[in-house]
Amino acid sequence: MKLTFPKQILRWIFTLLVGLLTVLTSQIHADTMKIAFYSSRDFGEVRVNNFAKIKFNIYVMDIDGKNPIRLTKSSASDTGPTWSPDGKRIAFTSNPNGVYDIYVMNADGSNITNLTRSPTGDFGADWSPDGKRIAYGSNRGGNEEIYVMNADGTNQTNLTQHPKPDRHPDWSPDGTKIAFTSERDGNHEIYVMKVSGGRPIRLTENFAWDRAAAWSPDGEQIAFASSRDGVGFEIYMMDADGSNPTRLTNTGAAIVYGPSWSLDGKRIAFTSNPNGVDDIYVMNADGSKPINLTENQDGRNRGAAWQPLPLAVSPLEKLVMLWGTIKTER
Repeated sequence: MKLTFPKQILRWIFTLLVGLLTVLTSQIHADTMKIAFYSSRDFGEVRVNNFAKIKFNIYVMDIDGKNPIRLTKSSASDTGPTWSPDGKRIAFTSNPNGVYDIYVMNADGSNITNLTRSPTGDFGADWSPDGKRIAYGSNRGGNEEIYVMNADGTNQTNLTQHPKPDRHPDWSPDGTKIAFTSERDGNHEIYVMKVSGGRPIRLTENFAWDRAAAWSPDGEQIAFASSRDGVGFEIYMMDADGSNPTRLTNTGAAIVYGPSWSLDGKRIAFTSNPNGVDDIYVMNADGSKPINLTENQDGRNRGAAWQPLPLAVSPLEKLVMLWGTIKTER
């Protein structure tokens, strides 16, 4: 005999399952997600001609700043960690041979591999959303340019081909564009171009420096660092077309840089030094409630990057399949 249920009961069951799935998904992300960053805590600093010579290693910590774990343990300086879209690998910059190259390793620090082997320096990697390619900056032609390569290091291609420096690539969530910083108009400004290269579109225009663009997860906004309102840098946000720039932080620090969005788009991590020490902060995406995650930890802490933890099947897809099953069984 085929059982039937009133529509009201089915709706109640569906609503309950939606709530349970949302809670479970959020809990899984909260329990397992990490923030990668680089720190000088295990090296100290050496003064050379009154300048600090600093070495860094890559670390991960919980999203509340607890349980930091050192991933790289070489005598080189390792910086700029960035997660693969599946959260299983980290690309970063390192100079064990005296020249910076792009490396990749597993999320636990194992299986470190050199991808670029450039004689003049590569830096600032960012993964494509599908995980198949990596954008990065390179000085191999005597000028900083934006390159793209396959995730295994093959097919390295210059996208910008401009005589002025281009750096800090950041891939759009839909995989069609790359935002970057350029000095091509005489000042540090933010541009966006197609992933195939070609003529870029200028998004910012002022006499101050704008740099380090970071797309929001939905691709609607771009966070960036700017000195437009004073001597130091602050974090700003603008629409993806460059309109409606809004200041998010008010640290009064000499250095504020490296915005990085959480996977849900609700928070932004960044580096700041209002007390003279570089630390990792996290704030809400509207700039409210900034929290110092590394204030009780040694060394200079920079370059936060949120770990992505995508589900094999999204919550929405699961719910659609579930509702389809319920309707079929009716």
